[in-house]
Amino acid sequence: MDLVERYLHAIKFWLPKSKHDDIIAEISEDLRSQIEDEEAQLGRALSEAEVGAILKRLGRPLVVAGRYSPQLYVIGPTLFPLYRFVLVTAIVCYCAPGLLV
Repeated sequence: MDLVERYLHAIKFWLPKSKHDDIIAEISEDLRSQIEDEEAQLGRALSEAEVGAILKRLGRPLVVAGRYSPQLYVIGPTLFPLYRFVLVTAIVCYCAPGLLV
């Protein structure tokens, strides 16, 4: 289970400090239940390669941690239409004189 602990530690690194214990407990419980289900189907303990295959199905630690992180916007959804309008206007005003010359 060393592989599982390393995987959970890698996820924990990318999580917000205030919530990482709860999230790691949730992921750990889900992961261990998947491993137990697989062991029950096979009737034996899983090899390290089989545990690695389960971890690969879950995804990279950074991606898994990203699912639990709050959404961060550079430009929020309420201001995005205004941002796009200003950006297009600036591009047109900048490129149009260059095309005319």
